[in-house]
Amino acid sequence: MRVNVDRPRRRGRLRWCLAVAGLLVLALLAGLSLDAARLVSQVQRLDLPAVAAQAPGETWVIVGSDNRAYKPEGEDLYGAGQAGPGDRADLILVVQVPAGGAQPARVMSVPRDLLLILDQGPNRLNLTLNDGPAAFAQAMCTGLGIPVEHLVVVTMKGLVEVVDALGGLELDVVEPVDDPKAHLVLAAGRQVLDGETVLALVRSRHPSGDVAADGDQVAQANHGTWARASNGALVFAALAEQARGALTQPLVARRLAYAAAGGVWVDRGTGLFDLAGVLRQVAGSDTEPVVLTVQDTESDILKFPSEQTYAELADWGYVPGACAVAQ
Repeated sequence: MRVNVDRPRRRGRLRWCLAVAGLLVLALLAGLSLDAARLVSQVQRLDLPAVAAQAPGETWVIVGSDNRAYKPEGEDLYGAGQAGPGDRADLILVVQVPAGGAQPARVMSVPRDLLLILDQGPNRLNLTLNDGPAAFAQAMCTGLGIPVEHLVVVTMKGLVEVVDALGGLELDVVEPVDDPKAHLVLAAGRQVLDGETVLALVRSRHPSGDVAADGDQVAQANHGTWARASNGALVFAALAEQARGALTQPLVARRLAYAAAGGVWVDRGTGLFDLAGVLRQVAGSDTEPVVLTVQDTESDILKFPSEQTYAELADWGYVPGACAVAQ
């Protein structure tokens, strides 16, 4: 009778492989737990007041901060630090997530230079963030009827690191840009942009540097404000789409999580996993981001609400007076 002496050896190798695999899984779980603890400790928390409103679903507000204390390292393209504490809202995105997921998430970009009549007097919306998250939430609620139920603040450095963690951002640039003040020259078309280029794009707003598709100079008084708000919404939608794909790749997801933890601040009732869920909903929506219409003016740094502004807000369920912030 012939005995197969290789079978016991194969069984031994199999047991050894299973044992090694088990140890690797335990090590991975331990590493993920350690990562989670580190991430939680790194996230900066914002004190946000409770808000009561009748708007449908849940409202998230995502702000791009221009605080130079958190500017990218390397060549100084962004000026000196601010004289006082706080931040200015360079970009303001409203994400409405309907209750129950019956409707797709919607994204609205609000021009930062809106002049609002507030309890303390008139003020530009972007400047209210200098007085803290509570003052910004109050301005959004009082002036526009938008309840800030979740607040996410992205620093300049945070945006750069998030984009680079994704390996760059694939974006369809609608028209060429030549903006010396933003240190930005871009051709039109689909291309992959690194973090610093994306930051320059969402901060660009000087119409004197804009060029049309045929290369001619464009001089439109309101083009700069509209371009910043529009490009910000476009970048956010693209980030949400790429982030959704990155979450299925463990190494990329880990880099993305660490980048976000270092440069993305959230209110105390919001976690990074909550933010990831909202990004998935935005990425899964076929609804295009919109820019809130404001009154045309000769100035590119000061805008006023119009009847159309409030009509568009009402279509989203946002009505001044129907929103209240806890004192």
